[in-house]
Amino acid sequence: MKKEDILTKLKTKYPTKTQNLLEQVTADVFYSGEPETVLGSELVLDKLFKRWEHKKAIEGKNTVESNAYCPLCKMATQPIKLDNDRSAKWCSRHFVVFPIKAGE
Repeated sequence: MKKEDILTKLKTKYPTKTQNLLEQVTADVFYSGEPETVLGSELVLDKLFKRWEHKKAIEGKNTVESNAYCPLCKMATQPIKLDNDRSAKWCSRHFVVFPIKAGE
């Protein structure tokens, strides 16, 4: 399934969403590996839209470098400790670690 087809279906299902938001969710659906399944699930699509809307809402408050959310799945990261008790956050789904800068 092409990105354009996914975008067209999302525009039909969610006519009130902005073009930018539709394009972000389209990319997530396309790269999920299961676009037909994701498009068929209202719950999954609602979660994707909610995550992107939340990310946009916090963008003004935090920098893009924020480690509060995984850049791949937009889910909240979990606090962990690195060597020498250095704090970090990580996405258990993608195994991505985000060290916390000293002073944060």
